[in-house]
Amino acid sequence: MRNKKNFSKLKFQSSSYALAPNVRRDFKDIEDKLKDDDFNILEKKQMKNDLEGYSYEMRSALDSYG
Repeated sequence: MRNKKNFSKLKFQSSSYALAPNVRRDFKDIEDKLKDDDFNILEKKQMKNDLEGYSYEMRSALDSYG
């Protein structure tokens, strides 16, 4: 019976390109803030359009009465 054992030391390095958890959390917080700001802008735009539509509707209703 033959038993041959060869051991050699391997040198290697490993690196990870993933973001650290605290950096990911910071980026998520920034993204959430930007998303909320965008939502607020769109909501104000919709409210402005609704108000403008209401004013045109009232103006035409008042014109019909003379």
